Amino acid sequence: MTPIVIPRAKHPISRKRIDEEALKVLYRLHRHGFLAYLVGGSVRDLLLGKTPKDFDVATNAPPHEINALFKNSRIIGRRFRLVQVFFKGRKVIEVSTFRSRSEFEEVQTEGGEIIRTDSYGSPEEDALRRDITINGLFYNIADFSMIDYVGGMADLEHQVIRTIGDPDERFEQDPVRMIRVIRHAARTGFPIEDQAYQAILRHRQEIRKCSPSRLRDEFLRN
Repeated sequence: MTPIVIPRAKHPISRKRIDEEALKVLYRLHRHGFLAYLVGGSVRDLLLGKTPKDFDVATNAPPHEINALFKNSRIIGRRFRLVQVFFKGRKVIEVSTFRSRSEFEEVQTEGGEIIRTDSYGSPEEDALRRDITINGLFYNIADFSMIDYVGGMADLEHQVIRTIGDPDERFEQDPVRMIRVIRHAARTGFPIEDQAYQAILRHRQEIRKCSPSRLRDEFLRN
């Protein structure tokens, strides 16, 4: 899939509005020959003119190489490994390697044993694994462009919450996605696209399959 690439002159994100430590992480990865994208909610919030609470970075560098680049970092996670880079004032920038599946899709068990863990992928696969289109946008530090594999820019313009991919399949894979869709609709004031809304009604009982700890974490997120 060929993404839509929006050059710096055609989008509103300025480096002046990006956290200084996040820029340091992006630039160091880029200088060492890796792709370095600002991703997720921070990109969405910047495009909406809001100040992000957190800045997350995605790259094609594997966790051990990210860890080697930043002495002030550690690798965390058993199933979904990512790197936390620490700065003064207890600030943390989380850096993940592009993945082909989400954290809760990729672990399969046989006899109670984990038989599949990390599944690294391409930028396209990383965008497509995300939950909603407006959270699937990338900001590329190499040329300050926006990269859009999922139609997120159009949905931001039209102010709509839409799942990435078929909502029935996405909610069957991970019912917690329904909570995320509703939360982002409440946060932005955007309506939920009808196909996703109807899928929530069809699958709402499946939320009972999710662990109480995951549900608690989702409800407590800002």
